[in-house]
Amino acid sequence: STRGVGALLLAQYQRDENSSYYFGYSLDPDRSFGSTNTSTDQSSYVVGTRTRLNEDWSVFAENTYDLFGDHRSLPGIYGATYDHSDVLSYTAGVEIGSVTDPSDNTDIDRTALSFGVSYRDDILAASGRLEYRTDRGTTSGDLNDGDFLAGSLTLRYELSEEDRLLFNAEFVDSANDAGTIPNARYGEVLFGY
Repeated sequence: STRGVGALLLAQYQRDENSSYYFGYSLDPDRSFGSTNTSTDQSSYVVGTRTRLNEDWSVFAENTYDLFGDHRSLPGIYGATYDHSDVLSYTAGVEIGSVTDPSDNTDIDRTALSFGVSYRDDILAASGRLEYRTDRGTTSGDLNDGDFLAGSLTLRYELSEEDRLLFNAEFVDSANDAGTIPNARYGEVLFGY
């Protein structure tokens, strides 16, 4: 399925038991209410495919088309998933794309590498992801190079049929040359029952 919070799968075609294609619509969860499909919408269309090569390996490719707003982006995400066992899998991917905005002379090339691991049995579900991203380009004619490191960890432990312990942690560390987007560190930890 499409990635991101607010993603909606609009159509899916299962070519055979090993290959599928999908088309979706992804909406940024931080968008402002009342916006339409214009510069403030922060939405995009997603086209992707997933193919199982054998019992252990599958590959995926996904292109995102954000063509309606001021900040136009065309990233492509390519990767592979290795199912180590029935409960443990690893995923690695690369994202290559660009962000342009003629109104403020933005032209940025983006590259990201990510690695994820997922574990799920009858009692414990856990997943973690680490991503390193670089942006190279200009905004309003000024240099806008940035490096970003982000990670997340999610755990769900079933105590009983009715009770669960939940844990989620996220962090982002960014270093940016642009004065408009300062260096920043963000972290959040959530516990739940």
